[in-house]
Amino acid sequence: MRRRSFLATVGTVGTATVSGCLGETVLQEINGKTIRVEPQQGWVEQIESVGGTGEISYTVRSENQRFQVFYFHNQSDYDQYEQFRQGEMPENQPEGHPDLSGIAVSDEQRGIYEATVPQGGGRMDVTIEETHYFVVDYSNYGLGPTVDEHDDTLRATVNLEIVETSFL
Repeated sequence: MRRRSFLATVGTVGTATVSGCLGETVLQEINGKTIRVEPQQGWVEQIESVGGTGEISYTVRSENQRFQVFYFHNQSDYDQYEQFRQGEMPENQPEGHPDLSGIAVSDEQRGIYEATVPQGGGRMDVTIEETHYFVVDYSNYGLGPTVDEHDDTLRATVNLEIVETSFL
């Protein structure tokens, strides 16, 4: 009986100790920033390497146009995206991190287009071993919506949070 009590106490204290040791440092935070993106261009936020792990959440909304969000987690993929934006035809068109990139979807009830990660709130884990790039794209790159060079400028609101997680 004493052994069970002892093991239960050690388990509870160990869990409390470990859960209290996880720290977070906000690396980047953008709250409600209004951006304007011309057709065939993109808005880029560079995320510097921290050599560790972190978490990301974002919501991008537009009332007037569909768009794509790309999260490039390596320089090579981002360079190919930049080549396309400069009018060159790169060998490949990497679509960024598959769980963190996507096409804005229409929310007809609210009258907006929205891209959000993760769905339903919270954050997603990400490893930040090198510089990453968060891109709101308004071009014909990838499999997203077709954008004509004479289309209206994309106006969107960006909320982005990236935190570094570490054990204290």
